[in-house]
Amino acid sequence: MLPKWLLVCATKPEWGELKKHLRFERDPAFHGLNFFRAETGGTAPRISGSAAPGVGVSDPDLAPQGPGALRSAKKEILLGQIGVGFERARQTSRAIFHSFSDPPRMVVHFGLSGGLTANLKEGDIVLPPAILNPDGQSAKIRPDLVQKAETLLHSLNLPAAKGTLLTAARVLPTPDEKKKAGEKFGAIAVDMETFPFARECEKTGIPFLSIRAIWDPLDRDLSALPETNFDRDGNLKMGYFLGQALAHPQLLLALPKYHSAMMKGNRAITRVLMEMLEKWDT
Repeated sequence: MLPKWLLVCATKPEWGELKKHLRFERDPAFHGLNFFRAETGGTAPRISGSAAPGVGVSDPDLAPQGPGALRSAKKEILLGQIGVGFERARQTSRAIFHSFSDPPRMVVHFGLSGGLTANLKEGDIVLPPAILNPDGQSAKIRPDLVQKAETLLHSLNLPAAKGTLLTAARVLPTPDEKKKAGEKFGAIAVDMETFPFARECEKTGIPFLSIRAIWDPLDRDLSALPETNFDRDGNLKMGYFLGQALAHPQLLLALPKYHSAMMKGNRAITRVLMEMLEKWDT
């Protein structure tokens, strides 16, 4: 049996770059959740049992889409697209970890974050040694894993900032709100989903890492963005988003900037994840 890794993110765009390297198939075992399986050899493992049409069978949209697809199978990958928000993450983290008969060897929660300090710019990687929830409770990450990840990033010429990650209960759209949150919690970056997964892994002893990339630096104001860009499963509500953009010219003009920042962060994270999957024995 191949070593199994669990990769977790909130939204579909955050794992889009991984499809250039791994062939994913939908996994029907996690009822009501968006889960996918792959192997680092570029072929998805066969999922036993009956499945609904289009589930558990090859999906062309999930096939490797670039020349960088790996060819030698080394690990089984389970990827969960869990949706947006602290409460959603709390519910799904409990459901996921209670459903495992064979726990994963490693859990990596990844995705885009907001910067809470002025020195972080878009695309910068953050490796938090600790995650805080909105009440200030802390989930610690093993120092040896953070150090191992930092060494890997250095080998890729990707500088990493180490500092506390705040998992907030809501979006912090303005520079003032982000600055105040950073000062209050002593955090350098913010997301809305990491803490529940870090806490579950801390309880169960499963190795855990958080890898974040800055999408909105401290000085970027997101007040013009709609708050409900994604549905509960983390899929972009394209029609709603485009309607909002057409109705608000300021948002429409900012879209290229937002997209560029998203791609910069997602590509950096994907480089790190693929190196880990290929080289780490955990």
